[in-house]
Amino acid sequence: MHSSDQAYCQDLLRHVGRAALDEWRRAEPPADLASMVTRYHAANDAISARIGAALADRFPAIGFTAEELEAAAQGPGHDYWICDPLDGVANFVQGFGPWCITLTLISGGTVRAVFIYDPMNEEIFTAAAGGGAYLNGEPIRTGRKTSLDTAVIATAHSGKPGDLQADTPRFLATMERLTASAFCTRVLGPASLQLAYVACGRLDGYCEHGQDINDWLGAALLAAEAGATVTAADGTALTLTSIGVVAANPGLHPELLALQP
Repeated sequence: MHSSDQAYCQDLLRHVGRAALDEWRRAEPPADLASMVTRYHAANDAISARIGAALADRFPAIGFTAEELEAAAQGPGHDYWICDPLDGVANFVQGFGPWCITLTLISGGTVRAVFIYDPMNEEIFTAAAGGGAYLNGEPIRTGRKTSLDTAVIATAHSGKPGDLQADTPRFLATMERLTASAFCTRVLGPASLQLAYVACGRLDGYCEHGQDINDWLGAALLAAEAGATVTAADGTALTLTSIGVVAANPGLHPELLALQP
């Protein structure tokens, strides 16, 4: 991407994210599931619509989708945006952070650029393939720890346990192994932001099971551009059909990968 296009995308996410943050701060705590769902859809749909309209005006030849990967757009010659308007939904609807907005550019099935904006902390993580990783315009690198006993590792369940029964035992097994091996384990919520924290060294590693590739895809580029090793949970290359993700600096990744059930 041209630098002016990257700047446009960053400004767009800041503008939309700040508006969402203002609305979020004024909202009342949800009283039941219905109010949680209503709050989610109101914010998610508004963010998606604002970003989609602005991108269509600036990049009319590039498609746009909110979260869902469109198989028809994966062939050579197809460029399109994937936007996750709210990564960290449960945090958002309950009124605490972190949560973020993620925008990823796909070209011919390959990630070309990513923008991850955290409105609460005024932080935007960016990366373009082959161009390095940045936080608010400054270069970032992964941490340098090489032993799990000093490492802070994050993980997450890929969805509601009732909806993804098969992933629950693996998540619990991972938590048990991490608790016994790592310095400490955290579950922060948004997968893309946790991968961004691996990229800048705040977290030493991140792992998750399931098929939430939409949450991982762009952030995996960011982490890799910052020097991390990012693979599927079985150690193979991360692709559009991967099951699980493991990310850490090259010295720590083998140890974290070995813990995956």
